[in-house]
Amino acid sequence: MKKIFLSLLLSASLSLGQEDIQSLLVEGIQSQPDVFEQVALGPVGESSSFTVSLGDPALTLKEGSVFDGFRFVAPKNAGKLDFVWYFNAPGHWKGWYLCPVEGDFRRSFKSWLEGDKVYEGVDGKAEEGRLRILQTLQAGYFEEGKEYVMWFSRNEEGEDSPVKGKIAFMPAKGERWDYEAIEDALGLVPLPALEQVKALKSKGGEILLNEKFFDPAYGAGRIDSAFFTLRQTKNLEGGFFITMQIEVPACESEPLIADIIETHGPADFVQTAAEEKKLAEFRGGDPDAVELGKTTYYYDYFGFEVMGGKVQRVVSQASDFSTLNPEKEGWSYGGLAKQNLTTFYHGEKEVGRLYYFREGGKKVVVAVEPPAGKYRNKLGTIEYFGDGRWTETSLFPDGSVARVLRYEAHQLAGQAEGFYRGGGKSFVASYRAGILDGKLVEFREDGTVEREREFAQGELMEEKEEKAE
Repeated sequence: MKKIFLSLLLSASLSLGQEDIQSLLVEGIQSQPDVFEQVALGPVGESSSFTVSLGDPALTLKEGSVFDGFRFVAPKNAGKLDFVWYFNAPGHWKGWYLCPVEGDFRRSFKSWLEGDKVYEGVDGKAEEGRLRILQTLQAGYFEEGKEYVMWFSRNEEGEDSPVKGKIAFMPAKGERWDYEAIEDALGLVPLPALEQVKALKSKGGEILLNEKFFDPAYGAGRIDSAFFTLRQTKNLEGGFFITMQIEVPACESEPLIADIIETHGPADFVQTAAEEKKLAEFRGGDPDAVELGKTTYYYDYFGFEVMGGKVQRVVSQASDFSTLNPEKEGWSYGGLAKQNLTTFYHGEKEVGRLYYFREGGKKVVVAVEPPAGKYRNKLGTIEYFGDGRWTETSLFPDGSVARVLRYEAHQLAGQAEGFYRGGGKSFVASYRAGILDGKLVEFREDGTVEREREFAQGELMEEKEEKAE
């Protein structure tokens, strides 16, 4: 589940004076609860569907923030029940939370699951720009017979449309609710595979549903496995992640990869067995388990494993290779954190490939050495001078410089600098072989030193904090 605290939930719409605006919001809700449409709930243990118009009428605070949503009455023994719901809201109504109609405001939601599948009766076909969330709240928050408002905040102008979903109070589970448990409790029925592929915006899924190449049951099964893999992949601190994959059945139709490319276009990424073996050895895996002669063609979440020009199996994984997305012209770069991968392009042609680049003190695996040049993407530029020497410049959304990093032997080395939006330095740090080695000085926006630390091979040796005058 995504972890987030109230202040961040609120910040989706409330960017200044959050505590003051929170007080105004609670006061507004409690003085004008009728602005929020009443939703009747079914019996405990059964889900209720709802469709609520947003925007007219709405609660508008004096500083301009706009809120709408619905209200409901907590059922008997609500304090001993878990709250479970799924909603599909317009994309410009992005903040949401709970507030009692009477009494003190209390924190409630702390996490959610992003909707990945689309469901019958709730989600439209090929909807764009919608916010789809599955969420639960453990027993202990609600009080029997009290009324509560589920509010949404409007973040920008847009065409208003209803928020739709399902909601239920369920016997307390006493453990974490995952996707399947929420789907089960609410009776959410996934739409057919074609609609799931559209929601994923997956060309790989489109290929699997092309009956010219694959049996429909095989294609649907592989698409379902992609959702399983996505749901089982957990991000950990430090850029690590864990995932789970199920056994991959063979593809009996064995279509030619050349025909797939002719029909659906080139793959987002291609990996040879030699490269896969090299990575397996580097990562401590079994390189001998990689089949000789195999080449994997990745289309977003799906890898089409090819031997002798024919697809033998289709694997799914949690990385969307289509996001590598090279520029049509010029020099550009892309990356996939879960694959430890950075790719470099001239136009749409890949010209370089590194693994574990820009990942601290990790040794870099050079699959294809990129030519010297300045590579760009929306985050900034990486200029390569050859022989493992780089300068990376990260940008703020307004185009001003946020950070400048330097590399030797493809690892952080020398002086790194960070900047405030106004141009002043936010930090200066010294690196060697990818880790802090030397001084790290942090500055306030007025240019005075806030804190100074000394590191030796990544270990903190000395720390000094300067008080602001």
